Amino acid sequence: MKDLKLNRFETCDYAMTAQDGKLSIIGVFDRIFVRSLPVNHPSMCFVVVAKGEPGTDHKLKLVTTAPSGKKINDIPINIKTNNEGHFNVIATLNNLPITEQGVLTIDCFDGDKKIGTKEVVISMAPVLQGSKVKN
Repeated sequence: MKDLKLNRFETCDYAMTAQDGKLSIIGVFDRIFVRSLPVNHPSMCFVVVAKGEPGTDHKLKLVTTAPSGKKINDIPINIKTNNEGHFNVIATLNNLPITEQGVLTIDCFDGDKKIGTKEVVISMAPVLQGSKVKN
């Protein structure tokens, strides 16, 4: 079986696929600013666009890891490529627990093979002079 080729791997606020198959990705980001720790990030989407052999089944897994190296979660996704070998996957993660600053990693696996990594930097939001911080 031909390996998957990852064409796009994004973190965003929202994503959808139209009836005609067109992918819309809204609010792409690679940073999350927090006012305090710990906190739960309310919602984020992972978008995976890849190509492989037409009509083949794949067992994807998205693994989210904290800056300390502690695994936060994994999302298993079973997909089948279309007649041209393409697929789009949108996975939503709600209430992501954030307990530390640093680089959060999201690894995309096809079976046991890592096919991509996305990094999201977690940092404290700057406090503007004269403003009050609300949690």
